[in-house]
Amino acid sequence: MSDVVFSPSLGLTFHFDARGDLVGTVGLSSVPTRVPRGALDLLTAFAGGATREVARDRLHGGGIEVDRADFERGIASLLSRGYLVCRGDGAEGPPRAAEAWFGQPLVHFNMLEDVPRVLAYRAAIAAACPGRRVVDLGTGSGVLAVFAAQAGAVRVDAIEETRMAEVALRTVQENGVASIVHVHARHGRDVVLDEPADVLIHELIGADVVGENMLPAVEDAKLRLLKPGGTILPSRLEVWAVGVETGADAEAGRTTTLARLRELERLYGVSFAPLALALRDADARAFLPSIETTKEGRFALPVLTEEVLVTSFDFVAPAPPSPRSVVSLTTTRRGVLGGVFLFFRATLDARTSLTNAPSAPLTSWGHRVHALRSARAVAPGEIVEFSVRLSERSGRQRLEVSEP
Repeated sequence: MSDVVFSPSLGLTFHFDARGDLVGTVGLSSVPTRVPRGALDLLTAFAGGATREVARDRLHGGGIEVDRADFERGIASLLSRGYLVCRGDGAEGPPRAAEAWFGQPLVHFNMLEDVPRVLAYRAAIAAACPGRRVVDLGTGSGVLAVFAAQAGAVRVDAIEETRMAEVALRTVQENGVASIVHVHARHGRDVVLDEPADVLIHELIGADVVGENMLPAVEDAKLRLLKPGGTILPSRLEVWAVGVETGADAEAGRTTTLARLRELERLYGVSFAPLALALRDADARAFLPSIETTKEGRFALPVLTEEVLVTSFDFVAPAPPSPRSVVSLTTTRRGVLGGVFLFFRATLDARTSLTNAPSAPLTSWGHRVHALRSARAVAPGEIVEFSVRLSERSGRQRLEVSEP
C-alpha cells in the first residue's frame, strides 16, 4: 500500500455554492460535496502523482504537520469523493461518493430497452472491432464493451466513472469476456493506456445533445487514448431543428399566476404589488407548463416548419463548433409556433445511424423542446429566425435557444 501512487482526479472541478461553501464535483455523475478542511493542502501534496510518504514530506516541507491517523482519514475521504485516484488500476476501487442519475441502475435499464439504439451500436461494433483494440468511453452497464469482445476485439478498455463500473465488471465476468474487457472505474481523463486503441466507442449523447459534455470528453479520449486516424463510433453528429406547436400559452399562465397572487393578498392581508410588477416583467417562458411531447410512443406535437441543420460535429476531423448560429426556419403549415425542437442524427458508420427526429420511433433520448418567449401565429412560407449558442455553466455544456 505504501508504494501506491495517487493524484488528484483530472475530472475534478470546484465552485462556490449559494451559501459560499466551496464544493467539488468529479465529472457530471457526482453530486457536489462540500470540500473538507485541509483537502486542498492534501490534494496539492499529491499533485502530479505521489505516494503517501512523498505527500507527507511535501506537507512537512510546506510547514504543515499532519497526524498520521488524520492523514489516512483525509486520503480515505478524498478517495470516497473521487477527488483523489490511484495511478493505474490499483486496489483502491471506484469512487464511492453520492452520485447523480448517471449512476442509477434504472437509467441504464431504460437505455437497454431502447432496442434501436442498442442494435445500431452492435451492428457498427461488429463491423469495426474484430482484431482491434477498443476503448468504450462511458460503458455504463457494459453492454457495448461485451459486444466488442464478442465481435473479436483483442482488448477492450471500458471506462465508467460511476458505481455502475461494478455492474459492468460483473457483466463482463458473467459473459465470459473478462480476459478481453478491462473495466476502468474512474473519470475518463484519469485513464492512461499502455497502448492507444484502434477504435473509440462513445455514447455520451444527451437529451440536450451536448449536455453530457460529449464534446470535450470525446476530444480528450481521441487525443490521448486513440491512435491517429483511429475509428470513432459515432464519427459524426448533426444537430437539426424544427419549429413546433406546443399548445402552451405563456401569457395565459402569467395571467393565472397574477390572479392567484391577488387571492393570496386577500388571504394574508398583505400587498404584493412589487411581486406582481416583477411577475409582469419576468420571462414569459417561466409561466409555461410542462410540454408533453409524446403520445403512444410518437412525437405528438404538430411540426410547423421545414427541418434545418443547426450545426455538426465531426469527431474524426473536428472543427471548433460555432459559438453562435442564427437559424432560419421556413414554415410549411398554419399554426401557432410555440417552440423549437433540437434533435440529432448520429453517423455510426457508412451503413448505420441513429436519430431522435420527430418522424423516427421514440428512443431513450426523448424530445426536448425549447419554448419561445411568446407563441406566434404563422402561415406557410414565413421565415422565423432564432439563434443557438453553445454555452457552459458550472462545468456543463448546453445548447441554448433564444429569439433575436
